[in-house]
Amino acid sequence: METITWDLARGLSRGGHSVHILTTANPKGRDFEKFKNISVHYLSGTKPSQYTPFFFPLLNKAIRRLHEEIGFTAVFVTHDQEEAMALSDRIVVMNKGSFEQIGTPAEIYDHPASRYIADFIGEMNFIEQRDGTTIAVRPENVTLELGDGTGGDIGGYVRTIMMLGHFYEIAIGTDSGIVKAYVSAETAGKFKRGDMVNCYFEGTYRYEPDSEKKKEKIAPA
Repeated sequence: METITWDLARGLSRGGHSVHILTTANPKGRDFEKFKNISVHYLSGTKPSQYTPFFFPLLNKAIRRLHEEIGFTAVFVTHDQEEAMALSDRIVVMNKGSFEQIGTPAEIYDHPASRYIADFIGEMNFIEQRDGTTIAVRPENVTLELGDGTGGDIGGYVRTIMMLGHFYEIAIGTDSGIVKAYVSAETAGKFKRGDMVNCYFEGTYRYEPDSEKKKEKIAPA
């Protein structure tokens, strides 16, 4: 069995980051195209010791392209949620050594099977209810409008407005804690700190206090 090193980042991997393909064959060249039909038994790799936002996106794209070109089945273990969503056809989320949910990235993100999943994958607002249940809604599913702060699904006031690249995060102070909303630059321009607003939720989940795995999809308001 031979170890073949293929430079994932090509000329960009100054730190020597590479992926190692162990095969039973002995391809003549080091060009990956020349041995993409060879049976791959094991795929492993290393990451730089210091996190580099410039390198990791290139690494993830290269791994995804490797998988698509070769067509092999791979198990990729990571604690990085974005990495898991970007690279996987199916995801297994584990909690304390047990499988919490298995599904496609869209299924995991859009239909979290438990509060643990809802909290672990992506950003989520949790609003505690008087009956002990918890409403969960993602920031991109929160719509804001100027008002008296008492209408909608919940009301409050604008605490902060932050630009996060191509979208803005508006944090709303409510009686149930902070509720975040992801909005466009155009929408963010309609609000300022201290404004009273009404929040409307879409695509929310209700989690029961006796079992975090019980959920009920709530129709949009």
